Amino acid sequence: MYQLGEYLNILKALAIILVASGCTSSPMSHYIGNQPIEVNSSEVAFYWFPKNNLIDWQNVVSPQKTAQQTKSPYKISFIINEDGYMSQVNVTNTINGETIDAEALKQFEAYQFNPAPQNFQNQAVKVSTTVSL
Repeated sequence: MYQLGEYLNILKALAIILVASGCTSSPMSHYIGNQPIEVNSSEVAFYWFPKNNLIDWQNVVSPQKTAQQTKSPYKISFIINEDGYMSQVNVTNTINGETIDAEALKQFEAYQFNPAPQNFQNQAVKVSTTVSL
């Protein structure tokens, strides 16, 4: 009977080690509660995906500016909170430093995201990327 108890303890220890090593290899090992973690546009899919439509950033720059100039690179950053909504949207032209007015960006707060299967804790993320507009 004593040997059976030893084997069970060894099996328990192995199970704990396997579970712990599996958790640290997943992207969710960075969970830090309600504080958003910084991710790039490729990594956001590990945490959230759009509920209905992809984000169309083309409407951010006014049509007059688009017609007058060639496309410019813009740095875009935003937070997807633990409820799956966008906030703190910021769009800045990386050439001249011009920022898009916060009122024009309010439309993006309506975008909603669903958590990815591995994001069972609804980890908030801050996404930063660059696009041409």
